[in-house]
Amino acid sequence: MQRNYFTILFLIKKSKLLKNGEAPICMRITVNGQRAEIQIKRSVDISKWNSQKECAIGKERKSMELNHYLDTVRMKVLQIHRELEADHGRCLKKTLLRGGRLSEDAAGGFPGT
Repeated sequence: MQRNYFTILFLIKKSKLLKNGEAPICMRITVNGQRAEIQIKRSVDISKWNSQKECAIGKERKSMELNHYLDTVRMKVLQIHRELEADHGRCLKKTLLRGGRLSEDAAGGFPGT
């Protein structure tokens, strides 16, 4: 059986700054070369974002809470991916991720949304 290529990436949208000067954080999911981006309804100051580690920089409470939230979201998405692979036993498609179970869980299943 062929293995699916699956990655989760957190990035900031520097071109779409919010009124408070922070950049919104997006989650990009790639499955077999097809990408889908999801806004996670969180933002961070550009100077406090480490793009290589995909997390906020600093020891202050806001940065640590954001990093914990990102870890929780990543684990939730990985859990959903494992369940979908087990349930279906075939390649996942971008349409399944975008219109299927992930969008339902993203709307109400992640902490703080």
